[in-house]
Amino acid sequence: MASFDVKAYITGAKCLEPGGPVCHPGDAVFVGTDGQFYNPQTESPIAAPVKNTNIEFHVDKRGGTENIVLPAYLKSARIWLVADGESLVFSAHVDGGNLFMDMPSATTDATDPNHNRRFSFVEFDSNPDELYANLSFVDWVSLVLGISLKTKNGTEPQTIPGLMKDSVDNICKAVQELGGAWAGLCIKRAEDQQTLRILSPNLNNSLHQDFIPDYYDKYVNAVWERYINTQDDGNCHKVDKGHEVKCQVDVGTQNLTCDAGTPNQYLKPTTADIWGCDSGPFKIDGNDEISKEIVSRISASFVRSTLLLDGGDIQPSVGMAKYYNPGGDYPTNQYSRIVHEHLINGMGYAFAYDDVNPVGENAAGVLKSPDADTLTVYVGE
Repeated sequence: MASFDVKAYITGAKCLEPGGPVCHPGDAVFVGTDGQFYNPQTESPIAAPVKNTNIEFHVDKRGGTENIVLPAYLKSARIWLVADGESLVFSAHVDGGNLFMDMPSATTDATDPNHNRRFSFVEFDSNPDELYANLSFVDWVSLVLGISLKTKNGTEPQTIPGLMKDSVDNICKAVQELGGAWAGLCIKRAEDQQTLRILSPNLNNSLHQDFIPDYYDKYVNAVWERYINTQDDGNCHKVDKGHEVKCQVDVGTQNLTCDAGTPNQYLKPTTADIWGCDSGPFKIDGNDEISKEIVSRISASFVRSTLLLDGGDIQPSVGMAKYYNPGGDYPTNQYSRIVHEHLINGMGYAFAYDDVNPVGENAAGVLKSPDADTLTVYVGE
């Protein structure tokens, strides 16, 4: 960084009953510099900036640290980091009597107050039973981050080293070398050509709805042909969920039907569905746990292009070394591939279901412990 001057913010949902199953949207809070939770104050139905400097933690020198103690447990929490001495602009609004936080996003809109900032976040959940944390590059890459988790029992800390030195510029260069729409994922500051961030296809598509719209079409068609229902069990895609759930494409409806006791049917996905992992056949309604398991596995196998590989008929079974079709002809998520190549040990979330892995692998770089003491976030260049 030109000047190592980092500011941090912590946001999350405060559970009124610690350990309870639900944290309501109206419980959105910051952790304040006074060690207490701060609830944004607004009555506006339109997003209004949060004006409170007591939510901003400051590390102003290389090798510096800032120790923060949570007042209580937080759900769906984020630790936000912003470089170069800049501050992040957060907003809040009221809807139906509940207060909602409007989080900073890596938009391509030059008028957005956070557009010229370099910022990232780490996700975590805490409750009396467990602390869970991960690096997230699902939407964009902007800062070099790593995390470690120390436990109270004195065992060796769990560590996810994160991105390599100079990764942000190197990831930018790699997507630019792909050319075409991929090159546009790297966003630079107009004045000095500083790399601000590299957007994921998912975020780019949600902003513009046109990121290579036919990119996966031939692959999807080939997968559907591979798993068409011929009554031949060899053409059956099996989702390993502790037990096998058999899935086949129905000749008549052209839907993927997965027999998990009762038939679950899924439409043929579009490229946009695969980028986002949450639309079309991958949209999950309600709390159907079986469907969640099936969707996560099928979605991950499309993103990583593993469905036509040897062993790809059971998901997840193909390991990290074969993700993203190395040396093959199939289209794949090049952003996720490149991000993982720049992660030490390949570990960190680069798409929504990166936590779908064969037993013994941890591509998502998840840390968790029932005996957590300290979560440390490292920020580098």
